[in-house]
Amino acid sequence: LEGIGNFICTFPMKPPAATSATTRGVRITCSAIYLPEASSGRGTHAFNWTYSIRMRLIANDKSYNSNDGDIEIDGAWTNESPIYHENDKKLIKCQLKSRHWIIRDLETGEKSEVRGEAVIGEYPILINGGESFIYQSCTSLASPRGEMYGDFTFIPGTIDSPTGESFIVQIEPFTIQKPDYIY
Repeated sequence: LEGIGNFICTFPMKPPAATSATTRGVRITCSAIYLPEASSGRGTHAFNWTYSIRMRLIANDKSYNSNDGDIEIDGAWTNESPIYHENDKKLIKCQLKSRHWIIRDLETGEKSEVRGEAVIGEYPILINGGESFIYQSCTSLASPRGEMYGDFTFIPGTIDSPTGESFIVQIEPFTIQKPDYIY
């Protein structure tokens, strides 16, 4: 986010409100905010949230590999050490190809799945140690409590010039919940 000026980020960046996981050097950080102005409390889409997804390729960045307790990764805190695949040190860049989301209502048990190419119409290319790609989208539920999780499919290199087989990057479950108090 360097060079874009001042901004306020209202999305949670630390656990338990945010989750982070690293698969094959790709770090995914997720969090959500309840949208009271878009929520009626009635019907199929009664409760609405916006969520933020931050992805970054950190495969060769040794500063992210620590067993000394909590570490900050891209503004999110974790006590997990990234797990690397033996081929990750060769992963210089990768490109997102598709997404798979599971959205679960924790009160009704209802589950929906979303599969598709790209995210918000883009196929971001992540470069090792480069900037994060951040996007926001929204979701809704019939009840005030749920969770989202899933996976992204990435291509080593680019879609037009792959350097290996596609791989799946896990998205850790994150909570979508109406807060007790709205300010």
